[in-house]
Amino acid sequence: MSVESIKKDITNTEQSILDNLRLLDEIRLNLTEAIKPFIKEKLKSLVEEEVKIQPEHTKSLPAEDLKEMKRKLIDLVNNSDNLINDKFANDDLWTHINYEFDEKNDFSKQLKLRRDAEDKFFLAFHELLGNAGKLLSNYKYIKIGDSNCNRSKAWEYISGSGGEVKYRYHFEMGKVISDLLKRYSALFDNVQEDMKAKLNLQKKLSEQEATDLWDQI
Repeated sequence: MSVESIKKDITNTEQSILDNLRLLDEIRLNLTEAIKPFIKEKLKSLVEEEVKIQPEHTKSLPAEDLKEMKRKLIDLVNNSDNLINDKFANDDLWTHINYEFDEKNDFSKQLKLRRDAEDKFFLAFHELLGNAGKLLSNYKYIKIGDSNCNRSKAWEYISGSGGEVKYRYHFEMGKVISDLLKRYSALFDNVQEDMKAKLNLQKKLSEQEATDLWDQI
């Protein structure tokens, strides 16, 4: 390949990286919006399920406490969009932000990066739902961290968070959210492959320039 041809390939690869990073930014926005109705409904259902499943405890609470709890649940649900915006505004949640390619990364390391990216999302979802656990704990429906109580096993404190709670159990997020997560992972894979290709092309360019220089002498 000629120097000019290799330079053209490098330019095309760089453009592909930029295009994919732009698409990843779009998914970031779309995912942030897609999660909002899901979290609203899940927060509400997690709390109301305990109210129903533990009828004796519910009936034993003073009416004022129940009213207060219901009001706090409504406030939590109404404020959940802000909680999500704050959570998903953190660049650390998004692996493609400030990502630097390491030429030593083999396939297994690239796969680990992809899994780490997915794990960050799932942890964020579980932490957001932890707000339901805190509300339930405040009204004695659960005791967070109590492994002897089946209803409490779903919740645990986040280490080093100063009392923040996360939901432990698996849950289905729906096709829209799942598809966005898959799309994010696939595009991030493309960025890694393009960065690897760019590095190889840069090496090839340097070798070709040296060869051309040698041939000219």
